[in-house]
Amino acid sequence: MAPPRNRRPGFSRRAQYGLFLGYVIAVAGSLVAAVLLALSAIDPPAFAVLRATVAEVTTPVSSGLSAVGQWFGAIPGGVGSYVGVHDENKRLHKQLADQHDLYMRARSLVYDNRRLAALLKLRERIAEPVVTARLVSSSASSTR
Repeated sequence: MAPPRNRRPGFSRRAQYGLFLGYVIAVAGSLVAAVLLALSAIDPPAFAVLRATVAEVTTPVSSGLSAVGQWFGAIPGGVGSYVGVHDENKRLHKQLADQHDLYMRARSLVYDNRRLAALLKLRERIAEPVVTARLVSSSASSTR
């Protein structure tokens, strides 16, 4: 019968080193955090200088990560605008179909009006005077 596999980190030297390195990094991070906290409480101007220096050194990395973050942050807005454009496109197609129906009805009415006017031979005529006369010596009691 095969021996049971020992899954403890002590079984492999590589696992032991990895675990030890993890502990060392955790303790070192805790010490750095404690020193920075103490420095910020004891000497705020020195901490501000240190913070500005670290910010200046890490500017290229932070600006690159900021650009990536903004790109990922713009994805939901892009999806939302795509959906909004799709809905607006459907609304505009419906509006275009409605206006096309209205246009065709108006065009049909114009055609019918022209056809009926031609059938009735309606024309606008200017009434020209036939005779020009002037009344002389007339009154309401006159017979002329």
